[in-house]
Amino acid sequence: MTKIHYPALLPLSWLYRGLVQLRNCGYEKGILPVQKLPARVLSVGNLSVGGTGKTPLTIFLANALQQEGWHTAIVARGYRRAGHGTCIVSDGRGLRADLHASGDEPQLLAAACAGTPVIVDESKTRAAQVAVAQFQPQVILIDDGFQHRRLHRDLEIVLAPAELLRGAAWLLPAGPLREPLGNLRRAQLLLLTGLSALAAAAQEALHKHCADHFGVKTFALEFQPRGLHPLIGGEALPAAAAADRRAVLVSGIANPARFVEMLRGLGIQPVEILNFSDHYNYRASDAQRLVDLMVRSRSDLLITTGKDAVKLRQFDCLRRLPAYALEIQAMPAPDFLPAVKQVLGAAE
Repeated sequence: MTKIHYPALLPLSWLYRGLVQLRNCGYEKGILPVQKLPARVLSVGNLSVGGTGKTPLTIFLANALQQEGWHTAIVARGYRRAGHGTCIVSDGRGLRADLHASGDEPQLLAAACAGTPVIVDESKTRAAQVAVAQFQPQVILIDDGFQHRRLHRDLEIVLAPAELLRGAAWLLPAGPLREPLGNLRRAQLLLLTGLSALAAAAQEALHKHCADHFGVKTFALEFQPRGLHPLIGGEALPAAAAADRRAVLVSGIANPARFVEMLRGLGIQPVEILNFSDHYNYRASDAQRLVDLMVRSRSDLLITTGKDAVKLRQFDCLRRLPAYALEIQAMPAPDFLPAVKQVLGAAE
């Protein structure tokens, strides 16, 4: 089945496809320069727009590599941040920049990856250069790096929804793809989300399809809730204790349906669901609206995402509420991390 979200925009998708392929050709022919750094570079990226779980996977990789003894740094763009230029969000010992200077996802990465410096810049290459100069990491993780080809990488990791790869899909703006499916040939490791929703035979067929057509190793990737953490101080709420509670849900992410589905799976009963645009910058009026909704709906909990929590906790009016953030953990297949370490060892 061909996925065309906006048929009227197909001519623009053809134009976009040509520009993307022309740019990629420039890198493959050596016309456009590629910077190589004295560190192993791992890119975590997407082929499509929308939330596939890059941030939880980046957190998983950073912490796993640190535990294995690799000194690691994370570089990101800092989408929709107020600041410009290079910003050291964390030096690995603590935060050095606020939300407005860094953006929401870098704040979340810094909080979840103790011991790992986090640097943002509009140019991920420049951010990586600063990381090398100031922190001398052995490994640099590029968040959302598949399309950032100016930086040489030793390992290309891509996340993709299994359903997306089971049919044809159009490029932006008519469809969800940032570049053609065939460009998955650049990746070494492909993590497929949503595989568990498919029958065993369909899963096996998809693994074989990716190996035959793209020459890429595939792994299942699932996400599991780790619990509910208070928005502002206090003790965590075990998932079991939240079952049957009435809740107001609020998020500003690309895939809010997965967030809602995960909470329903914990037995939580959503009575109000507010979906804002991805990376939404909340205002005081939004926070007051949440207070009013909690009172009017007589809900027990206000639940948001980790990415939204770093923005919502600035509002004093929410301190009076039983407000929590859902912590999500990336759970790749057991053979994924050994595959990553094998590439790192080969790059020595």
